[in-house]
Amino acid sequence: MKTYKTILNFTVLTIVLFTVFSINGLSQTSSTNSWFFGGKAGTNFATMKYTGDIYPYDTKLFPRLMVGLFVEKNITSDFSIRPELLYIQRGVDIEDLGVAYTLKANYLDIRIPFIYSFNSLRRSMGFIPYLMVSPNLGFVVGGNIENQGYTADINKADIKSNDIGLAPGLGVKFPMRVGDTKFYFGIEAQYNFGLTNNFGSGNNFNRTTSCGTVGERKNRGIELAVTISVPLGKSSDRIVYSDRSDKGYKNRIDTLYRDLVRVSYVDKPCYEAKEIVSFLKQGIDIHNKNICIYDIQYDVNKAELNASSKRQVDDIILLMNNMPEFVVKINGHADNRGSKEYNQELTEKRAKIVYDYMIKRGIKKNRLSYEGFGFERPIATNDTEEGRAQNRRVEFEIISY
Repeated sequence: MKTYKTILNFTVLTIVLFTVFSINGLSQTSSTNSWFFGGKAGTNFATMKYTGDIYPYDTKLFPRLMVGLFVEKNITSDFSIRPELLYIQRGVDIEDLGVAYTLKANYLDIRIPFIYSFNSLRRSMGFIPYLMVSPNLGFVVGGNIENQGYTADINKADIKSNDIGLAPGLGVKFPMRVGDTKFYFGIEAQYNFGLTNNFGSGNNFNRTTSCGTVGERKNRGIELAVTISVPLGKSSDRIVYSDRSDKGYKNRIDTLYRDLVRVSYVDKPCYEAKEIVSFLKQGIDIHNKNICIYDIQYDVNKAELNASSKRQVDDIILLMNNMPEFVVKINGHADNRGSKEYNQELTEKRAKIVYDYMIKRGIKKNRLSYEGFGFERPIATNDTEEGRAQNRRVEFEIISY
């Protein structure tokens, strides 16, 4: 009956939190509803809070293990839920006023974190900060008690077999890519408020409960963890919609590019100019998206683009002339042939050649910048000629629009 009541309370708490988050989150434009699978591991700096004058002892935080798996579901562009199954060690360590008492309790937690991500900050910061709050339902699966030199395995006489808690927290996650595989690396911190008085039903060993069972005792803990998650299915990122809402801007795009064929959104490192314009027409955010020109050619012994490459860059110039709000960064990249120093110098030189050409054609300097990256940022394998050709590229990164 007590377990049923605990599960009921956990369910009610989860529903309340989902409703609160949904009031804000579900009013936003819907995302692609991507699923992610991941894992987390870290340290729980555990303690327990005693109430009542009978407990004058100071408790200490002591590090314990936590590790688990999760799936994450994007409900909107900023709001997601992340059900978790977590093995976490809790407990309390008292060494004060002549008392030496340690309780170590191992739990299997079911958690449903509600997460609000600030995706708009990814444009300027390169990572995504988020806030979270998680209702926790824990079940004791082992542990022991040490008291004044006496040790015993934990049982329901010492600690209640289940526990409800609430864990607010914050974190950051970094979009990363290895070859064609995209994943997110995260760092997060939570503070666990145990809501259940976890004193057990009694004391079978006489010496295992330090101060009897008068008053209340609740779990507390500072949890620090790292996470790694990968997208499931073909969609490798959610759509983030533009925050530009002025009708004049959208009407101008529709007028200039009325006959452009609609392109479905797919997250990838490089796009064509027509894809970027299609995303603009659909209201999809294009901050930090890259328009790429592959294997751009230069006249031999001249610091100039050849005629073919000039025509490709002219397409970008035409787009920028039509969209005077565009600010672009020119990024030069190479394959892995040659030394690191040679390719760094080469990509900087070639990015500047494109920059100079665009300035000469009338693009203002305050709308352009450039940088060379050598071979440090491949988007394909360097083991094949086809892959190397993709890596020899100039990117036009959209900084603002």
